[in-house]
Amino acid sequence: GQDASKPILLGFNGHVYDVTTGKGFYGPGGAYSLFAGHDCTRSLALGSLDPNDLPGETDPFQTTSTVDAELVAGIESWEKRLKAKYPVVGQLVNV
Repeated sequence: GQDASKPILLGFNGHVYDVTTGKGFYGPGGAYSLFAGHDCTRSLALGSLDPNDLPGETDPFQTTSTVDAELVAGIESWEKRLKAKYPVVGQLVNV
């Protein structure tokens, strides 16, 4: 989200979302800017803005099938919000 000429992307529940239209939230200085370029599945489900709740670069991405059962409802709720506002532009893959 640092380069204004490029889209702001984030990963969530196995999908990549283009959240550029929400740059006030996800761009530099935005409340959710730490999520730009990351899989934020667990963080959003927890309601956490702690960078320690984001997976590391080599950690597998997270989905409803890989998190604790109590987080599934939060993931499903956030997924509805994201899908209603932002286009899915890709899929996350573990490398």
